[in-house]
Amino acid sequence: MEAMLQSNLKMAVVEGMRADARVGKLISALGDSALDCHLIGGAVRDLAIGRVPLELDVVVVGDAVSLAMALDSKHLETHERFLTATCQFEWGTVDFASARVEVYSNPGELPDVFPASLEEDLGRRDFTVNGLTIPLTATELGEWPAVEGGWADLDAGLIRVIHDQSFIEDPTRLWRAARYCGRLGMRLEPTTARLAHEALTGGALETVSASRLGAELFRTTASDERLGALKTAQELGLLSRIGGDALDFSMLAAAAAILGTDVAPQMLRLGALWWKEPRAAEFSRDLGLESQVTGLAAQCAMGEVLEGALAAASRPSEIRVACAGWVPEAIALAGATSGLDKARLWIHELSSISLPIDGVDLAGIGLVEGPMVGVALESALDHLLDNEGASHQQLLEVAAATARELGWQQ
Repeated sequence: MEAMLQSNLKMAVVEGMRADARVGKLISALGDSALDCHLIGGAVRDLAIGRVPLELDVVVVGDAVSLAMALDSKHLETHERFLTATCQFEWGTVDFASARVEVYSNPGELPDVFPASLEEDLGRRDFTVNGLTIPLTATELGEWPAVEGGWADLDAGLIRVIHDQSFIEDPTRLWRAARYCGRLGMRLEPTTARLAHEALTGGALETVSASRLGAELFRTTASDERLGALKTAQELGLLSRIGGDALDFSMLAAAAAILGTDVAPQMLRLGALWWKEPRAAEFSRDLGLESQVTGLAAQCAMGEVLEGALAAASRPSEIRVACAGWVPEAIALAGATSGLDKARLWIHELSSISLPIDGVDLAGIGLVEGPMVGVALESALDHLLDNEGASHQQLLEVAAATARELGWQQ
């Protein structure tokens, strides 16, 4: 039975390669060098389960960097320290890597890399489902190098580490495991789940730089990842290390509905992660995330203020004042717990209403340019929001009355 299951998965890979025009173009570009190349890792895994790989991962039995440099690619990026190169062609992207072994001098640090055999290379990989290969020129089934149990785990939908020290050597694999569970609909094999918890409680993530953790968080919250990745990360305890252990998925879904999206976008996920977390901006900065994310985090840290303002608002003009200066993601999250209809009303209707008078109109009645003009126009906008259909003249009169209250003498 197991042999039959493996044959079915392997046949899916062969057929997927035939159907993927990139493979044929890659073989043509490589020429005789294709004989030294194998598809490996995510590309094989995705083809086996009927997914189209975003990129083709190729392991080279030899010098991958020199091979890549000899190709006629649109853009080339090499990392000679790691024996890898990425080629961007007109038809797609290919990641090349020499068959290699990795030696970790200290847990959490980047490894030292040395050339090795293909079989040795498989032993350094993270999970069994990523330890599968197929010759790039394969046209029929064969006995291809693979990590023991890799094909069976792929069929069973299990994420299993290849060795017990995997999470200690590279703790970012904890985040990677969460993403696989979310994106591929897989689950952690029981022993792997135990090793993950042990690594976390043992302080494994403390050996990883904050910027690397920030990059992992950003990938995990990316728009093409399913919420299952975040849920697994929460179950493992990854989110508690960055202040997001209170992430409420029902609130996140409600906020997405307020924004009008079926799937919560990345910025909304990040906002929900740090909703009402006092140190949100600090966490974001420490993780090296971009200023836009840190700005969102700072607002979400004060989410209780926005919730209160929305709850107290009754008229459209009060909703405008409550939402002024807040980003849509924060407003949606506040609406998910307080004043849901008000948040939706602001995002989809009130925020797009424009005032039909401006400074030129006010100059026409003698109100000269200055701070008073802005206050007068805001007053007119509030009147328009609260009185649908207010006329041009009525709005001018409201603006003028506000200016007079502020000391303007007409």
